[in-house]
Amino acid sequence: MNFQFFKRASPALAAGAAIVASSTGRILLQLRAPHLSAGGTWSLVGGGIEPGESPEQALFREITEETGAVLAGNPQHLYTNKKKHLHYLSYLLRIPEEFEPVNSEESAEHRWVDATDLPQPLHPGMKPLVPILLRILK
Repeated sequence: MNFQFFKRASPALAAGAAIVASSTGRILLQLRAPHLSAGGTWSLVGGGIEPGESPEQALFREITEETGAVLAGNPQHLYTNKKKHLHYLSYLLRIPEEFEPVNSEESAEHRWVDATDLPQPLHPGMKPLVPILLRILK
């Protein structure tokens, strides 16, 4: 059998949200499940953008899938982490109050945290985002 492998014409796209509760100023992070890439690290809630979706549509779908919450709002683009095979768009989504997230197969735990006291280890993709969050959430 002759297999041919094709190079992807463009990098994959993903989107994540720094969900911030206005009442507390805290950010919701998730502990990635052990079976995932970078499992056991703390990250934003988010994931891949499916064909036909806008980044914002993907963001809200991923929030629902990974937390069980149906949120609304106007996400503010913060940063795009451009890697060779993946462009990850990070957004800030302010909501009025904290909620109790439900774990999914992609999350081992969720935690509302202060931007000055982030849990460790952080997902490697969070590194460039931390100073942005600290500046915005002073």
